[in-house]
Amino acid sequence: MLAIAESLRQIPSCCCLDAPDRGTGDDHGAGMLAALGRTAREEGLAARIVEQHAQKILPITDRALISSAEGVHAQCPAPQ
Repeated sequence: MLAIAESLRQIPSCCCLDAPDRGTGDDHGAGMLAALGRTAREEGLAARIVEQHAQKILPITDRALISSAEGVHAQCPAPQ
């Protein structure tokens, strides 16, 4: 989480994250993802998040792409 905070401090226009809540408890992970979503919206940050459990990140996304090694399974605006 410190590495994410440090990189966001540089005010990037985009960031790529692979399972950013890995290693955190459920409560801390959910809070961190919510803060990341809030920051992305407020700062106009484009974020590409890779997550094995898509249901974790759908609440903070504007668009979702569900894929696997076999290819893309769905691409759509995220549910509101």
